[in-house]
Amino acid sequence: MSRHVTLVADKEAELWATERPVAVLHGHRYLRQGLPYPTGVIEGACSLRIIAGVGTARAHCSVCGAEPIFRVFSLPATWHLDDRWAFQLTGQIFGGPRLELRPQAVVPRHRLGSVVMRERHAHHIGSIRRDGTVSGCLSRVKSAWSGLVVALLLATTSCSKEVLARRAMEELLARCAKSDAAACTRAGAAYGQGVGTAKNTTQAALLYQKACDGGDPGGCFSLGQMFAYGDGVSKDSTKAVRLYERACNNGFALACSMLGDMHLRGDGVLQDLSRAALLYQKACEGGVALGCYNIGSLREKGEGVDKDLARAVLLYQKACENRFAPACCKLGVMNLLGDGVSRNLAGAVELFQRACDGGYALCCYNLGGLCENGEGVDKDLARAVLLYQKACEGNYAPACSKLGYMNLRGEGVPRNLAEAALLFQRACDGGDALACNNLGAMYARGEGVAKNPGLAEKLYRKACDGDAQVGCRNLHRLDAK
Repeated sequence: MSRHVTLVADKEAELWATERPVAVLHGHRYLRQGLPYPTGVIEGACSLRIIAGVGTARAHCSVCGAEPIFRVFSLPATWHLDDRWAFQLTGQIFGGPRLELRPQAVVPRHRLGSVVMRERHAHHIGSIRRDGTVSGCLSRVKSAWSGLVVALLLATTSCSKEVLARRAMEELLARCAKSDAAACTRAGAAYGQGVGTAKNTTQAALLYQKACDGGDPGGCFSLGQMFAYGDGVSKDSTKAVRLYERACNNGFALACSMLGDMHLRGDGVLQDLSRAALLYQKACEGGVALGCYNIGSLREKGEGVDKDLARAVLLYQKACENRFAPACCKLGVMNLLGDGVSRNLAGAVELFQRACDGGYALCCYNLGGLCENGEGVDKDLARAVLLYQKACEGNYAPACSKLGYMNLRGEGVPRNLAEAALLFQRACDGGDALACNNLGAMYARGEGVAKNPGLAEKLYRKACDGDAQVGCRNLHRLDAK
């Protein structure tokens, strides 16, 4: 192997040890927090180092095949490698709590390319067969560079996601059997979703119960969800309330928000808006954006708490800052209307954009309206169309209706009656009464569709039943003929 390639690998190893190259991939942040790497970080880091160290331009590294190189490059870290990989494997597939870091004083920080690797870790290199199963020691590696070469070669092997998920599931079940309550919760989630094993909600419920009894509030919460929605078990709101309470009291903030919903609706418990407000506040203080949004809504309406628009705005802001799109959208509406804040169209545009980017279709529609009308932003029909399309794809029926009208009139898009009919149909099926009327008018006239007075009458009636007065008027005109 050339000196140039060796120097490249040495430099890569040195940079990894000092955490500079992974700054691009942000892997060092996950290491510090005891979190698993994202899949892309593992695959990307492995592939880059194969390319740099061996010169293989088309090298690819799967997460499963990445274990050897992962172990090599983890040597400078401060945790036990076996625990780290087990955590990576299960955390990558199922998520979960952070790894409890344990000092690894035996392995000093060093440059991998020039320092002899301790023999006790040599067996980690090449410990994965090509089919993804565990093998014994490949050989006693005497130098970090030779170990790196072996790891690079083995890292190019791949295994299916099914193999990776199965191995992760086996690890979870083994830990659960050793009274690891958090592992029981994650194994329950795997059974509930059919990941790494066949879907089995009965087994999921049993594992959640074991986790809950073992002190993991996540297990209590997950089992509560099953009873609240009747997912794999008979719906039982009373049991859901008890489980949510148990989880909430043990620091699982999302359970507090869900319990607040139960009190708000009087579901499984007597309706108590004041109690709901307290629970939402607790969830908010625990970092759950949904809880901040919910208590903000109660503050805005004065339900269960004193009405306080200023505090409502602060709560919505907190939820929005934590990427809860509905809260950003709500703030945008308040800025648009000057409700609780000074009217600020530019602020409304920014908040609607943030909510839209967060996947909240309603605010894509709202922003589309501002772009169409030139409010707070330059008038831009092309941008409005794109926003309406995104909202329609997010199943917001009024956006599909709006797009249908724009296609019908040729506004912002070329006139397309057939497309207009399809969009009106989608919007009508989604509950938009005005779209039902517009589609009925197209059938009545035979525009973009075959003329069909009978279907037009049905659509007008549906529009009228949906409180679209124009549908009622059109229906009366048909009756008068």
